[in-house]
Amino acid sequence: GTPCGEVLGKDFCYFGNGVSRRFSHPGLAQFGIEGYAGFPLTAASGESLGLIAIMTHGPLPPRDRVEAMLRLFSDRVVVEIERARTEEALKASEELYGAVFKSALDGILMQTLNGEIVDVNPALEKMSGYTREEMIGRRLSDLAPDGKDFAEFYREVFAHGSACSEVETQRKDGTPFHCEFRATVVQFRGATHFLEIVRDITDRKRAEQQRAALEDQLRQAQRMEVIGQLTGGIAHDFNNMLAVIL
Repeated sequence: GTPCGEVLGKDFCYFGNGVSRRFSHPGLAQFGIEGYAGFPLTAASGESLGLIAIMTHGPLPPRDRVEAMLRLFSDRVVVEIERARTEEALKASEELYGAVFKSALDGILMQTLNGEIVDVNPALEKMSGYTREEMIGRRLSDLAPDGKDFAEFYREVFAHGSACSEVETQRKDGTPFHCEFRATVVQFRGATHFLEIVRDITDRKRAEQQRAALEDQLRQAQRMEVIGQLTGGIAHDFNNMLAVIL
């Protein structure tokens, strides 16, 4: 029941006078609205964001002048709305990234394509024994005790978008540990980076080794059992032959 219905999601609407008599909404007559002009606010994607309107107590200026003015204002408003949305989405994304980055149980680090570490999470600090300040600006090969070269691994990551590898290395205090690297290519602060998830698999490797040792023991016991059964059978047959001979 208002002239806004003629604008929203449509096109420029202009009523130079007589608006309160043309539409049934009581507010128009209550406030003595005579002229109305509205322009839709449409995002670059085509989404309808709303409208911008002028209401006057007397007749409106000529249509062309009003339309030009509202078009100018609407363009500016759309730009500001989309900018605010982008900033809000970016802020939400950064907050989510920060929450995941800090609370993740696995280690996370971000590297430039040249291998320079630009950020690490608390889990990686705890896992490696190095502080964030000790790792920022350095390379993984600088932290590896044997100076291990990861160049081939990162070439594979860059070529395929992601890759996975297992590495046996040491913590800062010299304690050996196994870790699993999962790296992918991401865009971070407008540049291409490697994002890596590092998982400590030392306990898993130890359990696998223990299981392998137990399996070897079981296989050995099974072989001995077979040999025992074979020996018992041979002895029994030999005893039978000896009884006949005697």
